[in-house]
Amino acid sequence: MALPSRPARSPCARPFRIAGLYRWRFAGVLTVRVIAVLATLVAPQLLGRLVTRVASGTGTAGYVDRIVLLIAAVTIVGAVISRFAQKHARTLGGRSSPTCASA
Repeated sequence: MALPSRPARSPCARPFRIAGLYRWRFAGVLTVRVIAVLATLVAPQLLGRLVTRVASGTGTAGYVDRIVLLIAAVTIVGAVISRFAQKHARTLGGRSSPTCASA
């Protein structure tokens, strides 16, 4: 007994068809995910600048306090944006998945 098989083109075309149906939501989720990733890259840059400045002896206590607060703020904002992006990606996945839509 042979197992049923699909045409070779079907599995590759399906994700693009689904993305086309939800084009604007997909673009929105992708944009928010990129913003979330960029937000998480800011904290290491700030930490590197802080270390460089303190190592060279030009970092004052006020500068250190400002950078540490900025790192904390950027980390929190990045986490919130990431959570927002994750929520909308899961919502999009639930709407576009045929198994979830029929359940």
